[in-house]
Amino acid sequence: MKFKSLFAFLALAASVVSCGKKEVAVSEKLVGNWTGTNNIAITITDSTGNTVIQELSAPIDFEYLADSTFTAVITINESITFKFGGIAEITDSLVKLTGTYTANSVMDMTGDLVYNEDKTIAINYRAQNPEANVIFNGNAIVSPKQ
Repeated sequence: MKFKSLFAFLALAASVVSCGKKEVAVSEKLVGNWTGTNNIAITITDSTGNTVIQELSAPIDFEYLADSTFTAVITINESITFKFGGIAEITDSLVKLTGTYTANSVMDMTGDLVYNEDKTIAINYRAQNPEANVIFNGNAIVSPKQ
């Protein structure tokens, strides 16, 4: 009888422990539509070696899907948009991004994103067109779209 009581107690304790609050995976927290502001530094080196850096700030709409793919649209003005997209690789809390960035040309892009405690996402990326000597460095903070 004591064995059955002990077994019942252990089963009850295990069920109570398993009912505790479970941490949601980073990949699940990222899924959805996000919006915010993107700061971009565009570095252009001309044929004589002179470098010009143009900085701008523009709205960004970012979408992260459950299959770890992402897309973003950065609206510079009514007629100019930059776009990027690709796939994310998640290891612990670090999310690495690889994909393409489209401005005047299509470029390879790498970056990372972090899910912050305030439920925003910090996005950092770099895209480069070596043939045109252009580098795009961007960072954005996005919040869930309402």
